[in-house]
Amino acid sequence: MNLFQFVKKYQLILILSFIAISLFIIKSVYGYKDSGVKPEISISPTPSASAEISPTNIPTIPVSSSSSKLKTSIIKEVSKSATNKLKLPYSSKNFIVQEFDSVNTFKVKLLNPDKAVVIQEIIKWLEKNGLNPVDYQVVFVN
Repeated sequence: MNLFQFVKKYQLILILSFIAISLFIIKSVYGYKDSGVKPEISISPTPSASAEISPTNIPTIPVSSSSSKLKTSIIKEVSKSATNKLKLPYSSKNFIVQEFDSVNTFKVKLLNPDKAVVIQEIIKWLEKNGLNPVDYQVVFVN
């Protein structure tokens, strides 16, 4: 068997051997060199689901007309949670917040006839308590 027949018969094995030897040489010359500096890996705990019901985190539950008691109880729970967060009744020199009327609506009694001043003060009060004023509606009562 001459050299030409040997190469033809074992062509695939010779090509794979050449590739393996080339990769070994490349790895030896340009391979990984440990610098001694290890990257910091920080593992943060995964966020857990909150069981608290707040006015901004209202569960969506389909409510039919036959289950109005369920709807009322949900509104009471959300209102009670928001009331606990806002510490109602709240009073200032310009207004008094007595109670929640529905989920994101509360009743405000005006002590100052200028509604613009009262609205600005309500917005500051909600933001101070960590709530988004856009999520709430105000009903003015006498």
